[in-house]
This record gives sequence, structure tokens and C-alpha cells, in this order.
Amino acid sequence: MQTKVQELASLVLYEGTIASRELHPLKSRDVADTFSSYHTVDAMVTAASFVLPVVRARCVCVCAPLPPSLTALSVGRCCMQPVNALAVTRTAASITNRWLLMGLDSGGVMCLDRRLVDPRRPTQPMDKVMMQREGLMPYQAHLPVLHTSMISYNLTVARVRFLLSQPTALESTTIVAAVGLDTFSTRVHPSKEFDILSSDFNKPLLLLMSGGLLVATVFASLAAKRKRTRAAWA
Repeated sequence: MQTKVQELASLVLYEGTIASRELHPLKSRDVADTFSSYHTVDAMVTAASFVLPVVRARCVCVCAPLPPSLTALSVGRCCMQPVNALAVTRTAASITNRWLLMGLDSGGVMCLDRRLVDPRRPTQPMDKVMMQREGLMPYQAHLPVLHTSMISYNLTVARVRFLLSQPTALESTTIVAAVGLDTFSTRVHPSKEFDILSSDFNKPLLLLMSGGLLVATVFASLAAKRKRTRAAWA
């Protein structure tokens, strides 16, 4: 039986190549102040295609009444959910990892890590150390589906048409809004809450330690001053 699937094409452009020792924190790349459109560097193009995931949803069918001797069981089936909207998360400084946002026809909003659709994912066996250094994963045509990737939780956003992502004052946090017949918004953290203190953080202990260091610094400075005074009169 043939079924229709949706494919996602990922295309990345690189302006030439950068040698391993040409770009590092202590040296910036040499860029001319003026340039000509007739003398450009050949761009490197990497491309890959992925099959959008099949989301598990409940299929509802209407059928004729069953005889009393038969019992109908409701089961969850794997139904193809078309993708109606696509967007990418945005943050203030673009330091946080990016997520791909997808608005499903079933009313859910799903997110995927950008690394899953990276066209550089190797199709052939590759050194594990190099893959970990580059943050790459082996290529798989079918994108995975995780229940934790549904940022709309158990809510349904009917007829999703637009997905918007707005940065916040915190680099780790972005506001995602789904607009359609309904509206839905939530906060997402693509790289976790690396700039937010957890709710169980011991703030009194931090204040106590800071006060103790301040008192110790004052006493140490007074002791050093008295020592210099004695040394001058000796």
C-alpha cells in the first residue's frame, strides 16, 4: 500500500573554506573593506532530505452499529499528520541552540533539534571523536518522534497557520506562539535554563558566603595596612 509522505529539504551555504588554523579566538578573519560581485568565492553547498515523522494520533471512524455479540475496542493508530507551518526559534544573541518548530494538522506543535536536520550528518561510518566534536549524528532519513518534543502538551491548536518565535531578555528563553483558529503561546528553552537559577537554589547560603568573603576581605586589607605601617617605622 502506498502512502503519501512529506519530505523536508535542508540546505546550508558556506562561503568558501576556512583552514583549521586560520580562524581562532586570537585572530579574526581577513575581510576586505571593498569587494566586487564579479569576484566571489565559490560557495560550499551541503544538502540533505529528511522524511517528516509520523505522529501517533487517535483515528476516529464512524461505522454501522455492531451486533450485541461483538465488542469494539478503541486503539491508537499511526496516522500521517501533515505539517501546516514551519518556523525556527530565535534568541537575543543567537547563542542558544535552535529548534525547528512544526505546526501539525492535528493541532499539535512539535519541535525538533536543528542537529537532526543538519545536512552534514554523515551517511558513511565516521570517527566518533570527530562526530562528537562537530556535534553530528549518523544520517537517518526518517526523523524521530519524541513525546517530549510536543511543546503544546495535550492541548490542541486548531488550524495552525503561523508559528512565531520572539526573543526575550534571557538568552536561554524564547516565546513561541502558534496562530490559527486558536492561539497558543509558551516559553521554550532549547539549551535548557543555563542562565536561570533553579527554584531550589540556596540563596541564603549564597548571601552568607558573600558576606563572609566581604568581612574577610576587609580584615585582610586592614591587616596588610598595619603590616606596611610597622615595616615603615621599623
